[in-house]
Amino acid sequence: MDSKIRIVIPIYPGVTHLDFTGPHQFFSRVPQIDVVVASTDGEPVDVQGLTFSNLDDLTDIAACDVLCVPGGLGCLDAAEDIRFINAIRHLAGTAQFVTSVCTGSLILGAAGLTLPPGAIPGRALRHTSLALMIPPTIYNALRHMLLRVI
Repeated sequence: MDSKIRIVIPIYPGVTHLDFTGPHQFFSRVPQIDVVVASTDGEPVDVQGLTFSNLDDLTDIAACDVLCVPGGLGCLDAAEDIRFINAIRHLAGTAQFVTSVCTGSLILGAAGLTLPPGAIPGRALRHTSLALMIPPTIYNALRHMLLRVI
């Protein structure tokens, strides 16, 4: 493969740690994947006593191959942040795969992105498993793509 697959994980105050650190840990171990964790203005994000810093500026990212939006108790505030939502909408328009973990699907909904046929939103609200969040056809395509580069 000539270039790395770029995965963007946008975070915000109130994000659930595991919703982004789980996918981040998995994807960052694949040499052909470049994982970018970003926030609005690249500001540090404080969540439950932890500060996540050295973040990229979400509004400056031009494109990605995969957008993975984590959930968390702060998702409703994030969904009302117009700059955050505009960045999500922009990146979703450039991505081959748009995914969410748990209540991250609410952020995608706020950005005007609808679930494709076959998606099961009930699972999105009950599980934090990335595999359960992605519609089966997209999950299988992403899995196949990742297996080709591992």
